Amino acid sequence: MSRPLCILLPEIGVISETFLRWDACELLPRGTVVIADPPPGGASIRQRPAWDTDGRPTLALTPIPGDPPPSPERMAAVADFLTEHRVEVVLVEYLDFADRWLDVLLKQGVRVWLRGHGVDFSARLREQRWREVYRRYDRVDGIVVPSHVAAEALVALGLPSEKIHVVRYSVDLPTIADVSRTNSSGEVRCVAVGRLVPKKAPLLLLESFRRAATRNPAIVLDLVGNGPLMTDVRRYVDEHVLVRQPPLAV
Repeated sequence: MSRPLCILLPEIGVISETFLRWDACELLPRGTVVIADPPPGGASIRQRPAWDTDGRPTLALTPIPGDPPPSPERMAAVADFLTEHRVEVVLVEYLDFADRWLDVLLKQGVRVWLRGHGVDFSARLREQRWREVYRRYDRVDGIVVPSHVAAEALVALGLPSEKIHVVRYSVDLPTIADVSRTNSSGEVRCVAVGRLVPKKAPLLLLESFRRAATRNPAIVLDLVGNGPLMTDVRRYVDEHVLVRQPPLAV
């Protein structure tokens, strides 16, 4: 059976990367295979996977201490897997991860697309080494990024603008019949969902809503998430009496 799309990603099942599950399982449901090349200390190794590839053909490489570049044996295994499933396009998740497989994929005669997400822009582009690596990506067929800011950063780096495409993340929404559009209390209720980690800036979010609420007491924030900043978030909420006196609830 021909499966024209391959998703090449570092890890399968990381709880904070359900957006990768969407690519692996929803982008081309009956025509996708998956290759994973996890680092030895990755989250999928340390924790129980939160999701899988839902029965799609999968090549999961064994982590190697030190995470060295792909060996000839691994390159051959990937090439055989792509040939077996008659893959035509490989979508590589994360721009920094793509570096280790770029030359291998280009030799396979498949179309190569890359997808950037977050830290591979916000952190990597600050380092000269990674800026030089990313300039090599002018050889791929296309690069998908989640925002115009990310696209502009890659163009400024020298990559062809015609190869860069902004595709925002999808969200499964309930049907209109399941959503109540009325609010008898007059509240303007907002929901923020995400990991409580520095790059998501939950404390900045709380401070912004606290200030906004001084001008508009009708706004209410429900903050949903967990992570290493949970203690700091709860401390901020307690110090500003935000639970007992909305607009904020955690």
